[in-house]
Amino acid sequence: MRPMDCKDKVRLSVSDETGVMRIKHFNITDAPECREFAENLRKRLLGKPLDDIDAKEIREMPCKGNGLCGRVVADIVEEYQNMLSRGANTE
Repeated sequence: MRPMDCKDKVRLSVSDETGVMRIKHFNITDAPECREFAENLRKRLLGKPLDDIDAKEIREMPCKGNGLCGRVVADIVEEYQNMLSRGANTE
């Protein structure tokens, strides 16, 4: 699987309904080899403040696949952090 293929399989949404940006939904679709990884990551991500998520930890999580999804998810989380949270207050 190539990075772009994996990125197309990641489903992630964030919400600020509590006043803090948090991951509200997470899944990796059509990747049975990553099912266990996705379940473990979902437990870590859901409801957690976006600023408190450590992308490095995500990259280091074990996966029965080729590990690419972890790197892709970490990149996506960092994008959201820069765009919606950490980088949002830099005026």
